[in-house]
Amino acid sequence: MSGRPLVDMVRLSLRVPRGIDGFWKIIREMDEAGSWTITDVANRTNVHKRNVSGFIQGLVAAGIARQVGKGTPNRGLPGAVSYRLARRPMTTPRLTLDGTVRPETAIEVLWRTIKLAKSFTAYELAELASTRERPISPETTRRYLRDLAQVGILSQAGRGRTIRYRLVRNLGARAPKILQAHVVFDPNANIVLGEAEAREVSP
Repeated sequence: MSGRPLVDMVRLSLRVPRGIDGFWKIIREMDEAGSWTITDVANRTNVHKRNVSGFIQGLVAAGIARQVGKGTPNRGLPGAVSYRLARRPMTTPRLTLDGTVRPETAIEVLWRTIKLAKSFTAYELAELASTRERPISPETTRRYLRDLAQVGILSQAGRGRTIRYRLVRNLGARAPKILQAHVVFDPNANIVLGEAEAREVSP
Protein backbone atom coordinates (compact mmCIF):
# COMPACT_ATOMS: atom_id res chain seq x y z
CA MET A 1 0.00 0.00 0.00
CA SER A 2 1.41 3.35 -0.98
CA GLY A 3 2.00 5.86 1.79
CA ARG A 4 1.13 9.52 1.90
CA PRO A 5 3.71 11.75 0.18
CA LEU A 6 6.18 13.40 2.52
CA VAL A 7 5.40 16.83 1.07
CA ASP A 8 1.88 18.14 0.48
CA MET A 9 1.18 20.93 -1.98
CA VAL A 10 -1.29 23.40 -0.50
CA ARG A 11 -2.68 26.77 -1.49
CA LEU A 12 -1.23 29.52 0.67
CA SER A 13 -2.45 33.11 0.97
CA LEU A 14 0.28 35.38 2.34
CA ARG A 15 0.13 38.83 3.87
CA VAL A 16 3.30 40.25 2.32
CA PRO A 17 4.90 43.32 3.92
CA ARG A 18 4.82 46.21 1.48
CA GLY A 19 7.98 47.97 2.66
CA ILE A 20 8.91 51.43 1.45
CA ASP A 21 8.28 50.55 -2.22
CA GLY A 22 4.67 49.79 -1.27
CA PHE A 23 4.39 52.93 0.86
CA TRP A 24 5.66 55.08 -1.99
CA LYS A 25 3.24 53.54 -4.49
CA ILE A 26 0.31 54.15 -2.14
CA ILE A 27 1.40 57.74 -1.44
CA ARG A 28 1.77 58.55 -5.14
CA GLU A 29 -1.70 57.15 -5.85
CA MET A 30 -3.31 59.04 -2.97
CA ASP A 31 -1.55 62.28 -3.85
CA GLU A 32 -3.19 62.23 -7.27
CA ALA A 33 -6.52 62.74 -5.48
CA GLY A 34 -5.40 65.25 -2.87
CA SER A 35 -3.91 65.30 0.62
CA TRP A 36 -3.34 62.19 2.73
CA THR A 37 -2.36 61.24 6.28
CA ILE A 38 -0.09 58.65 7.88
CA THR A 39 -3.19 56.70 8.93
CA ASP A 40 -4.49 56.73 5.34
CA VAL A 41 -1.27 55.08 4.14
CA ALA A 42 -1.07 52.64 7.07
CA ASN A 43 -4.66 51.48 6.52
CA ARG A 44 -3.66 50.18 3.09
CA THR A 45 -0.72 48.15 4.42
CA ASN A 46 -0.24 45.30 6.87
CA VAL A 47 2.52 46.99 8.89
CA HIS A 48 2.50 49.12 12.03
CA LYS A 49 1.76 52.83 11.61
CA ARG A 50 5.15 53.78 13.11
CA ASN A 51 6.90 52.21 10.09
CA VAL A 52 4.87 54.40 7.73
CA SER A 53 5.46 57.41 9.99
CA GLY A 54 9.24 57.00 9.79
CA PHE A 55 9.15 56.84 5.99
CA ILE A 56 7.01 59.98 5.75
CA GLN A 57 9.23 61.80 8.26
CA GLY A 58 12.16 61.16 5.93
CA LEU A 59 10.17 62.44 2.93
CA VAL A 60 9.37 65.68 4.77
CA ALA A 61 12.98 66.16 5.92
CA ALA A 62 14.18 65.68 2.32
CA GLY A 63 11.65 68.19 0.96
CA ILE A 64 9.78 65.52 -1.05
CA ALA A 65 6.59 65.85 1.01
CA ARG A 66 5.20 68.82 2.93
CA GLN A 67 2.59 69.31 5.63
CA VAL A 68 -0.53 71.04 4.28
CA GLY A 69 -2.99 70.84 7.15
CA LYS A 70 -3.95 69.48 10.54
CA GLY A 71 -7.24 67.99 11.63
CA THR A 72 -9.35 68.98 14.62
CA PRO A 73 -8.24 67.49 17.97
CA ASN A 74 -10.61 64.81 19.26
CA ARG A 75 -10.95 63.56 22.87
CA GLY A 76 -7.58 64.94 23.86
CA LEU A 77 -5.79 63.47 20.83
CA PRO A 78 -4.09 65.78 18.32
CA GLY A 79 -5.61 66.14 14.89
CA ALA A 80 -4.14 64.10 12.04
CA VAL A 81 -1.53 65.92 9.96
CA SER A 82 -2.18 65.87 6.22
CA TYR A 83 0.50 65.94 3.53
CA ARG A 84 1.05 66.53 -0.18
CA LEU A 85 4.04 65.67 -2.35
CA ALA A 86 6.31 68.54 -3.33
CA ARG A 87 8.29 66.30 -5.70
CA ARG A 88 7.40 62.97 -7.29
CA PRO A 89 10.54 60.92 -8.03
CA MET A 90 9.74 57.79 -10.06
CA THR A 91 11.98 55.55 -7.93
CA THR A 92 11.29 55.06 -4.24
CA PRO A 93 13.19 57.55 -2.05
CA ARG A 94 15.36 55.58 0.41
CA LEU A 95 15.91 57.98 3.28
CA THR A 96 16.83 58.16 6.94
CA LEU A 97 14.61 60.08 9.37
CA ASP A 98 16.63 63.24 8.74
CA GLY A 99 16.20 62.98 4.95
CA THR A 100 19.67 61.59 4.18
CA VAL A 101 19.79 59.10 1.30
CA ARG A 102 20.33 55.56 2.59
CA PRO A 103 23.00 53.34 1.00
CA GLU A 104 21.83 50.34 -1.01
CA THR A 105 21.13 47.15 0.92
CA ALA A 106 23.27 44.07 0.37
CA ILE A 107 20.68 42.38 -1.85
CA GLU A 108 20.21 45.53 -3.93
CA VAL A 109 23.95 45.68 -4.57
CA LEU A 110 24.10 41.95 -5.32
CA TRP A 111 21.14 42.11 -7.71
CA ARG A 112 22.62 45.04 -9.61
CA THR A 113 25.96 43.23 -9.84
CA ILE A 114 24.32 39.98 -10.96
CA LYS A 115 22.73 41.81 -13.90
CA LEU A 116 26.09 43.25 -14.94
CA ALA A 117 28.11 40.04 -14.59
CA LYS A 118 27.81 37.19 -17.09
CA SER A 119 28.97 34.19 -15.08
CA PHE A 120 30.23 34.05 -11.52
CA THR A 121 30.78 32.03 -8.36
CA ALA A 122 29.56 33.27 -5.00
CA TYR A 123 33.10 34.32 -4.10
CA GLU A 124 33.57 36.22 -7.38
CA LEU A 125 30.23 38.02 -7.03
CA ALA A 126 30.96 38.98 -3.42
CA GLU A 127 34.27 40.45 -4.54
CA LEU A 128 32.65 42.37 -7.40
CA ALA A 129 29.85 43.71 -5.22
CA SER A 130 31.99 44.70 -2.21
CA THR A 131 33.63 48.01 -1.49
CA ARG A 132 36.00 48.94 1.32
CA GLU A 133 33.17 50.79 3.06
CA ARG A 134 30.55 48.09 2.41
CA PRO A 135 32.00 44.55 2.22
CA ILE A 136 29.58 41.70 1.39
CA SER A 137 30.67 38.27 2.57
CA PRO A 138 30.80 35.21 0.28
CA GLU A 139 28.45 33.41 2.70
CA THR A 140 25.80 36.15 2.46
CA THR A 141 26.21 36.08 -1.32
CA ARG A 142 25.99 32.28 -1.45
CA ARG A 143 22.70 32.20 0.48
CA TYR A 144 21.12 34.79 -1.82
CA LEU A 145 22.33 33.03 -4.98
CA ARG A 146 21.07 29.68 -3.70
CA ASP A 147 17.58 31.09 -3.08
CA LEU A 148 17.44 32.71 -6.54
CA ALA A 149 18.65 29.50 -8.20
CA GLN A 150 15.97 27.44 -6.45
CA VAL A 151 13.20 29.41 -8.18
CA GLY A 152 14.85 29.52 -11.60
CA ILE A 153 16.10 33.12 -11.61
CA LEU A 154 19.66 31.83 -11.90
CA SER A 155 21.06 28.72 -13.52
CA GLN A 156 23.89 26.91 -11.81
CA ALA A 157 26.58 24.42 -12.81
CA GLY A 158 29.24 22.66 -10.77
CA ARG A 159 29.42 21.66 -7.12
CA GLY A 160 30.39 23.16 -3.78
CA ARG A 161 32.44 26.34 -3.84
CA THR A 162 32.99 26.02 -7.59
CA ILE A 163 29.29 26.41 -8.51
CA ARG A 164 28.96 28.98 -11.28
CA TYR A 165 25.76 30.96 -11.64
CA ARG A 166 24.24 32.76 -14.59
CA LEU A 167 21.21 35.07 -14.71
CA VAL A 168 18.42 33.52 -16.80
CA ARG A 169 15.42 35.61 -15.64
CA ASN A 170 15.96 39.35 -15.30
CA LEU A 171 12.96 40.37 -13.19
CA GLY A 172 13.62 44.11 -13.41
CA ALA A 173 15.24 46.90 -11.46
CA ARG A 174 14.11 45.91 -7.96
CA ALA A 175 15.98 43.08 -6.25
CA PRO A 176 14.02 39.89 -5.47
CA LYS A 177 13.43 39.69 -1.72
CA ILE A 178 13.64 36.57 0.42
CA LEU A 179 10.57 36.17 2.65
CA GLN A 180 9.86 33.81 5.52
CA ALA A 181 6.32 32.80 6.46
CA HIS A 182 4.90 31.40 9.69
CA VAL A 183 1.84 29.21 9.14
CA VAL A 184 -0.44 26.84 11.04
CA PHE A 185 -0.99 23.70 8.96
CA ASP A 186 -3.73 21.12 9.59
CA PRO A 187 -2.42 17.76 8.27
CA ASN A 188 -5.85 16.18 8.76
CA ALA A 189 -7.55 18.41 6.22
CA ASN A 190 -4.37 19.30 4.29
CA ILE A 191 -5.04 23.01 4.66
CA VAL A 192 -3.37 26.10 6.12
CA LEU A 193 -5.42 27.62 8.93
CA GLY A 194 -5.85 31.37 9.02
CA GLU A 195 -3.78 33.79 7.01
CA ALA A 196 -0.01 33.43 6.92
CA GLU A 197 2.10 36.56 7.32
CA ALA A 198 5.50 36.88 5.68
CA ARG A 199 8.49 38.94 6.74
CA GLU A 200 11.65 39.76 4.85
CA VAL A 201 14.74 37.78 5.76
CA SER A 202 18.09 39.53 5.62
CA PRO A 203 20.59 37.59 3.48
